[in-house]
Amino acid sequence: YTLTGGKILSDNSTIVAVEIGYTDLTLIKATPELALTLDSTYISVQSHFLNDMAGVSLQAVDSNFALQANDLSGDMTEPTLHHFDLNMNEGLLVLAFSEPLAMSSFSVSEL
Repeated sequence: YTLTGGKILSDNSTIVAVEIGYTDLTLIKATPELALTLDSTYISVQSHFLNDMAGVSLQAVDSNFALQANDLSGDMTEPTLHHFDLNMNEGLLVLAFSEPLAMSSFSVSEL
């Protein structure tokens, strides 16, 4: 998956923290094979991602040689119901949640 945006939270340093945007985070969570374990969490970067203090571009990390994460904090955020729509003519209930959900866990009888 390639990020489409984000916000760099670090100042000039050897450590860079990036806040992943909502859309990217949602799409990553919706892809079951990504970022579940260290074995499914790798990163590659393009050389124009950033420069050093002298203006020299980063050495790219090709996706064929992606680096595995040292640590992973899994998703522990409980999804929340944001809003719903009910169409009595069509007998349709539409529920909108804060993040992607596993439909295999859905139980209509729990509504």
